[in-house]
Amino acid sequence: MYLALTGQASRHDIIRDLWDGSSETRVVNYAKLSIRKLRAALQDHLPFNPLPFENNLYALAPTLNVSSDAASLLNAEHSTDPDTLRRALHGHATPFMPTLEGEWAEATRERLLSAAQTVGLRLMTQVDLPEAAATARHLLRLDPLHEGTYLALLDAHERAGDPVGARGTYQEYARMLDRELGTRPGATLRDRYAPT
Repeated sequence: MYLALTGQASRHDIIRDLWDGSSETRVVNYAKLSIRKLRAALQDHLPFNPLPFENNLYALAPTLNVSSDAASLLNAEHSTDPDTLRRALHGHATPFMPTLEGEWAEATRERLLSAAQTVGLRLMTQVDLPEAAATARHLLRLDPLHEGTYLALLDAHERAGDPVGARGTYQEYARMLDRELGTRPGATLRDRYAPT
């Protein structure tokens, strides 16, 4: 997955990102062994070297067709096609490799969460209210504090002519802000959905 997302990397880069940059001999040897085992496991089923090492860089062979929900999500970030957005978003149901630790893993999780939010918010502008609400629930499972999701759901209720649903979404959003951040929605939203 690392090489599928990064394209190519040196042994140093791989150890830095997947083994927290340890220069201990045992870690370096374990990294080398892991790479050899991966290559051997793949090569048993392929007529070519799936993991070439050229110019001090590892990469996936161009003829090795690798697809992942992570790559699909990143590619969908630039799409406006509802089907592409839908497939990519629903392929990202949980955080990326949640048990993997380290800076690279955390940065990748953040990058994919951002892509999911971009894809989901774009999808919400193109679909009917029930699908927009389902998409919002999906996004809120990934990040319960994401303000943009609540605001997009408010817009979806408004577009559908559903003031009751919009007020309910506003109230849920206001409760979340109060509980999690100790703040309130902005004055414009308060004036619109919770006039005094």
